[in-house]
Parts: sequence; C-alpha cells; structure tokens
Amino acid sequence: MPFFIGVHKFPQALSDEEIEGKWAKYKQSCATLGIKPVKLHYNGAKASAFCETEASSEEEVTKAHEAAGLTVDEVIETKAAAKI
Repeated sequence: MPFFIGVHKFPQALSDEEIEGKWAKYKQSCATLGIKPVKLHYNGAKASAFCETEASSEEEVTKAHEAAGLTVDEVIETKAAAKI
C-alpha cells in the first residue's frame, strides 16, 4: 500500500498537548476508514506538522483528515529509499 505525507501549517504555534490531541483524532478517523496512521513529526513552535499514513489513495488520506475535523495543506505520495 502507498505511503503519504500530510503537510500541515497551522495559523499559530501549538502546544505538544494540542498537537497530540489532533493526532489522536486523526488516528481514530483512520481506524474508521481502514487506513493506517504511521507517524507524526511536528514542531509546535513553528506551527507545522507532517503525518505519515499508509493508504490506497490521496483521497482516503484527505477524507480521514476531514473526518477528524482537520485541514491538510498538501498530501504527497512518497516512496521509501531502499538505501541511503
């Protein structure tokens, strides 16, 4: 199944707790839709987050964000490097 990175730019800085709350909601909506949230990278002070999700399509990832009440600025399909 393909991997996608969701790019989030928030209007203001967020605390760890606020970001973790958004991630928890996203994981719930992913479970409902049958896709797999893999990992979240974020910098609350820079109001940025990047979530990695395993899904069949970009549309599924977008739907999971919408179901969680979240906006996603961009969804990018990615490939993992075999060797770096």
